[in-house]
Amino acid sequence: MAIGYRSIMSIEDSQDAVKIASSQARSWLRKKFPDSFSESWVEVGLHRISERATLAVVQVADERDQSVRQLIKLTENNNAGTWVVRITSSSLPNARGLKQSVMVELDKVDASVEEAVIDAKPPAVVKLLLEACRISDHETELSPTPTLVRGGESAEVIRAILDPHRGCHVVVGLSPGGVPDQSWTDAILGLTKDSIGVTSSFAVSTDAVEELLAELPSTHSIPRGGVRTFAPRVDFEDPSDSVRHRVLTPATFARSIRNGRVGGYLPSVHAETARRSLVEAELPTEIRRSTELLWRDEARLMRTAAAQQRRAERKSTPLETDVSLQALPEKIGKQLYSTLTKLFKKWLPSSELSPENVQRLDEAIEQTRDEYQVATDQIEHFLLERRAVGIELEQLRKDRDEAELAAALEADEAREVKYQVRTLEYRLRELDRADQTIIGPEDPAFDAPSNIQELIDRITEGSDSPIYKYIRFTGSASDALEIDKRDALGRIAGKLWDYTMVLFDYAESRMNEQFSGSVHAYLTEGPADGRKCSSQRHAARESTTTMSNPKLVRERTFPVPARVNADQEVPMMAHFRPTHSDTFAPRMHYYDDVEGSGMIYIGYIGRHLSNSKTN
Repeated sequence: MAIGYRSIMSIEDSQDAVKIASSQARSWLRKKFPDSFSESWVEVGLHRISERATLAVVQVADERDQSVRQLIKLTENNNAGTWVVRITSSSLPNARGLKQSVMVELDKVDASVEEAVIDAKPPAVVKLLLEACRISDHETELSPTPTLVRGGESAEVIRAILDPHRGCHVVVGLSPGGVPDQSWTDAILGLTKDSIGVTSSFAVSTDAVEELLAELPSTHSIPRGGVRTFAPRVDFEDPSDSVRHRVLTPATFARSIRNGRVGGYLPSVHAETARRSLVEAELPTEIRRSTELLWRDEARLMRTAAAQQRRAERKSTPLETDVSLQALPEKIGKQLYSTLTKLFKKWLPSSELSPENVQRLDEAIEQTRDEYQVATDQIEHFLLERRAVGIELEQLRKDRDEAELAAALEADEAREVKYQVRTLEYRLRELDRADQTIIGPEDPAFDAPSNIQELIDRITEGSDSPIYKYIRFTGSASDALEIDKRDALGRIAGKLWDYTMVLFDYAESRMNEQFSGSVHAYLTEGPADGRKCSSQRHAARESTTTMSNPKLVRERTFPVPARVNADQEVPMMAHFRPTHSDTFAPRMHYYDDVEGSGMIYIGYIGRHLSNSKTN
């Protein structure tokens, strides 16, 4: 079982978090199960809702510090798998930190954290909680809808961005102008619908744009019509900090809006980084303590319920004896009789040797045996979960090692490029041409995209990017956007953009008859003024084993226009590889048709495809 969503909500100290959570959980369950809802469901105990759903309610109270902790846990099986929603509320009036809090988590059973985070959506109860009272993440308010920011109100946005203790992400969208405030707010709402409870969003109206931009340093600025998501712990004083706070460009955002609604994969991809951040973060001390106490009581509740279920299924029959219990002393002797009475006294309220007490003792033994078996099953389950966590931890270590290797390779490439630049600058100065070492900024149209969605938008039909002149994307957007879910800082998107620019310059040099070879030859022999990358990052073809396997060739066959091939698809064996290792190992497969249509078609961007080594 893996957590795919987590929202931690702080409620005002004057409120009672447990009562609020109970009330909103009741409303949520009533809407979710209208035909079978019962008020008793929010009472302590285990409740059978349907064949596919159960509800467990546990409460721990301590009169010494007046604390109350409650867990409401819904387990439901549907076509998408088995999901667990946990609502953990804590009313701790004497605590130093969070006094009144609610945490909502969504788990997916038999899934990795990666799968759970990708598949999870905010449970509907989160919206009900946010609507019920004022909720915040430290000093940053969480609300079910974006806050509209008008002139004179930009200070609220800056406070949220710079809140040093918040764990949520802050989403800020600047109106492009000429758009009604309500329409712009609705657009930001559509973008953040999958991150409710883990983001605090602001829709900045036209009359507040200049005011807000004046408060932001240029490194952390936001384009008009664009959206920026600020991760926790923003540092305006550190220019390099800006890399952590991703920008959704106006063009990409505008393309995702159809009939006033944000559609496609963008809301899910946009929400993923914020959800992952809170899932991976350490829990506050007060909430961690609450989960530990409630977990113990929940395990006890489940153990008792499972033992009762076993007994009910076994249908035990009363013990029968043809020996009069009153005659036992004469038949078995006083010593044994005394031993039996002591046994009864030890385990039963009464030491009397009666048929009722014999039956009670038998039932007690059965109950103990059942609870022991259930406890054994629970232990085995937890050991399996621990093993799964260990395997995932080991995989994370491997991913870290592979990331460090990739970083080392990139550092080597960067040092080589710097050496070449220094050498060329030195030679130009030797030739008394130092003025040619001054290089102005690149055309903004060629700036690297901050994510895969933006990259795809630049090379898809309807694009006004100059790259679209020679480059077309014909592949699956969902395969490509999977990279965004794993590339929080846009590093891979930047690499793939570099390769796209290599293909663009290659195509242009071919069309201008400056070069006549292949892409791989261009990387080693092409014109000096064209963009290039290390030839180690490019594969002109797949291995012989892969190319001789029809199944693997089919997997590498992607769409092209009919003018390229009547079948409207061709095998694309040539590809770029931004990383040589990594279990995900993204790839970009393309087809060079410069000699024919004058275009290069990128048919696939996504995880490494199957090969002869794939298990």
